[in-house]
Amino acid sequence: MERMAELYSRLERWRRRLGGAGVSVLTLALVALVGWGAYRWSLGSGLAELRARGEHRLDLHAAALERELSRYAPVPGILGLDQEVLDLLADGGRDAQRVRRANLFLERLNVRAGTGVIYLMDSQGRVL
Repeated sequence: MERMAELYSRLERWRRRLGGAGVSVLTLALVALVGWGAYRWSLGSGLAELRARGEHRLDLHAAALERELSRYAPVPGILGLDQEVLDLLADGGRDAQRVRRANLFLERLNVRAGTGVIYLMDSQGRVL
């Protein structure tokens, strides 16, 4: 109880020293400080929530992309096993019969794989 009385008397002394204007300035400063703290806390928590949402969306999009790409992962291996494709690559696309046979194979593979288009390129990047 003595401690409370001492604190109250100190507060009274400060109030008398500062007067009405001083108390108003201190109150205003305290309110501004509390407001600034609330703003910083709100900004920090909002940014953290935004970051968490962004990371979650990024994970969803990455998973969707990986799923889509994994559907077509076997296609290059299948192309490497087909003799028509290997002959066309060895020929460089000069023989029209080989090009036609390889195109038929690629069309069938395209339908089965559900791809839009399958291109076959040589080591120089030319489409055969």
